[in-house]
Amino acid sequence: MNTPLDISDRENVARRPFLIGLTSIGLLGTVSTVNSTDDDEKSDDDASADPADHHRLDQAFAWDADFDFQLTNRMQLDGDPAESGREHVVHITSHGQESADYPTSAVDLQDRSLTLGDVEAAGSLTYDYYKGKEATYRVPDEVFLIVRHGQDLSVTYRKRDTEDTGVWETRDVSSEFTQDGWRTIHLEADDVDVKGERVQVSTKVIGNYFMEIREQDSSQTLFEQFDAETELLAVAIGNGSIEGVVSDAYFHNLYVSDQEYVFPAMLTMDAEFTPPRVQPGEGQFTATLSFANSADEAAVSLEAIDAESVQLAPFGSITPPVPGTDEADQAVSATELRPTGRGLDVVFDASAVADVITGETTVCVSGAFEMDEPYTFAALGDLEVAGRSD
Repeated sequence: MNTPLDISDRENVARRPFLIGLTSIGLLGTVSTVNSTDDDEKSDDDASADPADHHRLDQAFAWDADFDFQLTNRMQLDGDPAESGREHVVHITSHGQESADYPTSAVDLQDRSLTLGDVEAAGSLTYDYYKGKEATYRVPDEVFLIVRHGQDLSVTYRKRDTEDTGVWETRDVSSEFTQDGWRTIHLEADDVDVKGERVQVSTKVIGNYFMEIREQDSSQTLFEQFDAETELLAVAIGNGSIEGVVSDAYFHNLYVSDQEYVFPAMLTMDAEFTPPRVQPGEGQFTATLSFANSADEAAVSLEAIDAESVQLAPFGSITPPVPGTDEADQAVSATELRPTGRGLDVVFDASAVADVITGETTVCVSGAFEMDEPYTFAALGDLEVAGRSD
């Protein structure tokens, strides 16, 4: 079974996949972004994809920064903590426990063809937040902007904190453009390969970028680094710290240039495997899923899960697996979904799973709900392939 990494490993390894997740939001769904795709031949004029060819990718994911193979800091659909009638509120909570996990919610804006200049006026880019009484860390914490200028792709972010708890407040991100504190990673074109609407980024390269961003001077304003013509591809928010903190933050109503968005949420489920050991060549096995949080069960239904989206993959430090990573490439699709009195039975082909699982391994079962809101789920569990130990 997988075991947690020590702190020295964490500094050099655990940060790697998080930027993959953020950059995938900015890239996935484009026909051509950094490198050419169709027949490996694209002119400079074709470097940016036509928004009409783009499919939206609103995505929530969690970064297991301490590699303890759990999702302690989670996203939930608990409702409005102020009981003021807000709908689709996303709650990031570690349930009073210190956690190094980092959940993130990202909204894809590529189909809007927006620039930073389009959202620089006060009130053009905002979202609402609520600091819960258990929070020991910053709320709202980071906002991330995934941007592109020509063929140069960057991720820039800024932190913020409030002293007030128990009240809804609005963060005006646009008004922060002229304030210092923005940190930025500029990705090299050779480090990003976009093929067939998939993102492939070396985790070694990502590790280097993360070390770079932590060592940067954060005194610059946004427009000291970018101009008004820089494209805004996506906005993401997150809450937590790899140092281990108690998260208790609610988020609602992302507003971008006259349009409102629901924050995506990845809900946590429990998984029970039957049998818990996969027998290669012997038919099927079942993962029984149930909601880990009762409030989520009241907000969404197991019967609303999109059967074609459900898959099982080896666990990586980012959940669900990001397209283009090894874990995503090894994912096995479910063959059948069966609602039962105790949850949802998800059936997988044993031989297909045995081809990608070695020994006893932590796996992730993930999928999406068929509904207007961008909600997905993930469940972690240990699974063993019989007769194989390496």
